[in-house]
Amino acid sequence: MNWLSLVNPDADVYNFDANFESEIFKSDASHFIITEKDQFKGCLSREALDLSQKDISPKDFTNEFEIFFGQSHQNILDIFSLFANHQTNRLPILGDHHTFMGVLHLNDIFEIISETNFISNKADTIIIRKSSIDFAYSELFHLLESMNAKILGSFISDHNSDFVEVFIKIKHQGLNEILQSLRRFKYNIVSQHHEDQHEIKLKEHSAYLDKYLNI
Repeated sequence: MNWLSLVNPDADVYNFDANFESEIFKSDASHFIITEKDQFKGCLSREALDLSQKDISPKDFTNEFEIFFGQSHQNILDIFSLFANHQTNRLPILGDHHTFMGVLHLNDIFEIISETNFISNKADTIIIRKSSIDFAYSELFHLLESMNAKILGSFISDHNSDFVEVFIKIKHQGLNEILQSLRRFKYNIVSQHHEDQHEIKLKEHSAYLDKYLNI
């Protein structure tokens, strides 16, 4: 689904000069989108509004305007990043020449992402860590594909000077063999899996040790 088709030209959009209406209290928007003559003026957070006052309009809060927006040419990951970076559930969308197109809701983006193969396909997700110096996607993917694993998607969930943490979603013919091969190449397996014989043996050794110490 094209995310542009979900842009709403009217929802949570307020005119710069007009007073806020009572419906604003019912909205779950984190930000209200302010326009003037169909031109984008800014975003006004709910926290910045003093809703106890009467007859207030966006122009009374000009100093509180935040300027952020998505653009029609951006991809869905760029758009999702804007939602996250600005901690908002409403995102104004601008077209060519910064013309105001409407507002995108965060829930709509979640719905699109949930329909992607990465999320919707039934497969196993492995979370691995490796030192930042040694990590290379090319090595990781080559290793997985050499074991006939089909990679559905991957992303870096954490990255610092010490390590890289990566989510990988794969279809496979034998998960235990894949996990053991990853360990041999110095990947730390963060996720837990029923098929992981390494973890099973560790638990058995731990149980045996506990039993021995309690004799």
